[in-house]
Amino acid sequence: MSNSNKILQESCTVTAVDKIAADTFLLKLKAPRIAKSIRPGQMVFIRVLDREFPLLRRPFAASNASGNNLEIIFKVVGRGTSLLAAKKPGDKVDVLGPSGNGFPLADKSAGPVVAVAGEWV
Repeated sequence: MSNSNKILQESCTVTAVDKIAADTFLLKLKAPRIAKSIRPGQMVFIRVLDREFPLLRRPFAASNASGNNLEIIFKVVGRGTSLLAAKKPGDKVDVLGPSGNGFPLADKSAGPVVAVAGEWV
């Protein structure tokens, strides 16, 4: 992955939206440029629709990126994430990223790495 700090804008194709738990989904995108440049710890901003509402992009941490593919795990918490969960393969979303300060993985031969994020409630 590149160490570039350049933020890219890319029209990405939804390849799958899989329900993995109650109100939790795995979004798979074909995002060649962003997938190649994103690093662990960085995020992307997704514009769900090409109209005024919802106006703002939604921020998401990338859960996986390999080759041309980007994966995001998200929970439905409002209108924007509900619309995202209803996407079908072939739909397009506008993605901006990567953003934030990523970090290198220390030793890739050590096995899978799991990172958990959330908010205090």
